[in-house]
Amino acid sequence: MRQRKSKEASDGQGWSSRVPEKDEPRSLFISRLINANNCASVKRSFGVECI
Repeated sequence: MRQRKSKEASDGQGWSSRVPEKDEPRSLFISRLINANNCASVKRSFGVECI
């Protein structure tokens, strides 16, 4: 569990990081950026934090 925790944390909160991880596929990085944009629009529209 501890070994996976850091990976899961980066998956769950990766939208706050705009820098690709060392071994992260480009598609995964792009999807994180898209999630970040969705999160920002949700926050503007509904006033809720995206965690």
